[in-house]
Amino acid sequence: MRALAAVVAGLLAIDSGAAADPGRAIFEGQPGAAGAALIGSARVPIQKFACRNCHRRDGEGGGEGDAPPITWQALTQPTEERPAYDTRAFARALSTGKAPGGRDLSRLMPRYDLDEEVVAKLIAHLTRLPAEQRAGVLPDRIVLAVPVQAGDLRLAKALEAAIVARQPPNGTHGRRIVLQMLSGDMPEILTSVRSEATAVLSPVHGTAEFTAAGIPVLFPLAAISEADDPELVRSLYATREQLHAALAERARTDGCSLDDGATDCALIADGGGAVVGDWADTTRLYLTVESAHALGPAIVGIGGTLVIARHEAATLTRAAATEQEPLDVHAALVAEILLDALTVAGRDLTRTALMEAIGQVARPDLGLSFRPGAPSGSDAVAIYVVNPKEDR
Repeated sequence: MRALAAVVAGLLAIDSGAAADPGRAIFEGQPGAAGAALIGSARVPIQKFACRNCHRRDGEGGGEGDAPPITWQALTQPTEERPAYDTRAFARALSTGKAPGGRDLSRLMPRYDLDEEVVAKLIAHLTRLPAEQRAGVLPDRIVLAVPVQAGDLRLAKALEAAIVARQPPNGTHGRRIVLQMLSGDMPEILTSVRSEATAVLSPVHGTAEFTAAGIPVLFPLAAISEADDPELVRSLYATREQLHAALAERARTDGCSLDDGATDCALIADGGGAVVGDWADTTRLYLTVESAHALGPAIVGIGGTLVIARHEAATLTRAAATEQEPLDVHAALVAEILLDALTVAGRDLTRTALMEAIGQVARPDLGLSFRPGAPSGSDAVAIYVVNPKEDR
């Protein structure tokens, strides 16, 4: 087992920004994670029994069955119930269910079939986990990253202004929010965010590259999916699935058929793909605002009517009532929810604690609340009916 300890030491010397992280994949239950869980004599895909399911995403325990902490710092400290773990004892516990000293682990704890290299990578992840969870959390500030697209600082500046206007002079629990504006290609942004920011704030585009690296994404502008992990993604708005359901319901209300081959109406999925019906000569086209942006000039010459679903209903409602720009309203909502969540989270702040705190914040006046297990804060969809030849 000296070889296993040497592998762990080598892995810790490697840049933790490496794209493929088998240790994280096992801990978080990502598809394709190496090894298998053993339930009796049955081999089960390991992602069904991810470590974080019971030990929480920060590894601090307290989940199902009152699971204990499993950061490597915690495991290598002796407790009243067991001696300290080392690499050999950890590998044995995973495969046999025996803690150091011979005590049986909980019956809720699966057994795992992992080779030495994979065990070493899991230990390396558990070693890095506390620092990763507290990335961007400093004694006097919390750093959030805002990706800047093509030099467009409007959103970043709106977020900064809204946060400055609303946070207390001494911050929340002694910490002020500081925004780190990042530009460049995605690998550069990921490298910075991994170690320097607690979360990504309001990205304009997708979330997958951040969440695959274990980085939380707060309040993205784009519509998210219902399949997104609520422990890593929190949106103020309706999901893509809710947008399509609202469009289909509107089409039924309008008396339109969306069956294949229909010519009176058509529905376009996000990005302009997955067209139901032939929309070139349709009299009524149903689509999301993201599809409208993606298609651009292609829909301007359509002879029929556009029925556009927008996910940012809370922002649009408030913008109409206050005669403000939607971008400024989005920034104000983000600042309000974020500051409320930081108050709830308390001084012992981690990425996981922040995401859990957001789940306890609500704005009933705007229809915003975060249901357990759901990444979206609202199911409200705004529908706009537009004639491209007459309306902007």
